[in-house]
Amino acid sequence: MNGRAPRKLPEMMKAIRESSPFVLEPDPSAGNGEDAIRETLDVFLAKSGQEALSGILTYCAMELYNNALKANLKRAYFTRKGLRIDSPEEYEQGMRSFKREAMQGIDAKLPAETGMKASLVFHVADEELTLSVRNNTALAAQEEERIAGRIRRSFAFSSLEEALGSIDETEGAGLGIIIVALAMKKLGLGRDAFSISSSDGETVARMKIPMSEAMKAGRRDMAGKLLEFVGKLPELPENVHRIRTMLADNLTSMHDLARIIAADPAMSAETLKLANSAVYAASSTADIVEAVVRIGVRGLECVVLSLGVQSVLGKKTDFIRDLWARSYRTAWYARSIARNLLKRKDLLDDAYSGGLLLELGTMVLHGVDSSAERRVRAYCDRKGLSPSAFEETLEGLDNALVGALAAEKWNFPTNLVEALRHRYAPSRASERHKTFVRAVYLADCMSRFADSAASFDHFDKTVLSESGIPDRAAFTAVFDQLKKEIRAKPY
Repeated sequence: MNGRAPRKLPEMMKAIRESSPFVLEPDPSAGNGEDAIRETLDVFLAKSGQEALSGILTYCAMELYNNALKANLKRAYFTRKGLRIDSPEEYEQGMRSFKREAMQGIDAKLPAETGMKASLVFHVADEELTLSVRNNTALAAQEEERIAGRIRRSFAFSSLEEALGSIDETEGAGLGIIIVALAMKKLGLGRDAFSISSSDGETVARMKIPMSEAMKAGRRDMAGKLLEFVGKLPELPENVHRIRTMLADNLTSMHDLARIIAADPAMSAETLKLANSAVYAASSTADIVEAVVRIGVRGLECVVLSLGVQSVLGKKTDFIRDLWARSYRTAWYARSIARNLLKRKDLLDDAYSGGLLLELGTMVLHGVDSSAERRVRAYCDRKGLSPSAFEETLEGLDNALVGALAAEKWNFPTNLVEALRHRYAPSRASERHKTFVRAVYLADCMSRFADSAASFDHFDKTVLSESGIPDRAAFTAVFDQLKKEIRAKPY
């Protein structure tokens, strides 16, 4: 990098910590797109141990980004000329005049005026950096077929000279795509490292770069440190274990449970709070037996686990209190999504628990930050490190993994452990729990969207589509319905 921190560095680091996508939308009219792309790419390459690839990958990213801008310009041109891009005859006619007029200078503002845009998405996950260039226009059938063939053939070429003879003069992007494919091959990557696909009104060019072996080894070492750290967390209180044992025993009566819960002021208050919430309530009750019957075994386990976590991690700081407030909203979202979107009434209580406990890893790490802050300078002096070295270590801690490890230590149900572990990658969940994990993931997306902490572009489009949310309009419709439900029955 040029020594100056990128403007959105905190957002980039947050995306890396959370294994979530970071979206960059350069302003084509500003003329500094390449600088913004290089600065962003350098941050993500550094976290992948692949800094040496900055030059070639910046070039490839710019080729794909310029191709996306040109594709949008072409779409806008066809629209203005009244030509159908999906008609082979009109396509050939339009391409001839487009290339001719492009030499004379077509108005570059035309795509923006018609709502067309291009963006780059950087995503580190599964020991791999994925760089995607997206534009919100779909390829015509003949374009997609031509591009797929060009990429396929490019990986068979041994040199650029050999590839030049294959360029289709109809498309101006031919050489750029070939160069990117050859670059991937030169880096020792296979055909799956580079692809261009089109669906749901969007075209995506995607490059996949694996982490360096040294970085992978460092991540394995970090995982070992996380296991050691989580192993030192206190156990959940004895009354939590006692009630969970009773909940697991089919011979335990609701009256026995109510008697034990009534003896614990915090637990009885939380049980009544949940029983009287919009999640369960048809009417208000102050009777603990009725509350226990109303929320049932799964609801009680949610109460017990959340109070156990609060007793160990505390609820004293504004940050933690805000996190719990957000978690109650996420829990409501998850239950509603399981019922109304995924049509899984058997998952309602589990989905609520998953949403409520999703921030477990964040809460644990907040405790690490708070306690370590007082000792960081002494530690760094002792090790001969700068304080920033400690911050770099904390940045490597994965809140999803920490949450899953803590949940395993405290013997949480398997489905909750999976929801925590795959918080940012629900597709990796087991088949048995995939729908449950998806419900919790979607609820988290909605919560982050509500807080303006993420946009639609940050979310996994495959998971959204599999859940009945094929596009931005459908996502907004689901979100608006959730807001409407909460206004009618506040959580």
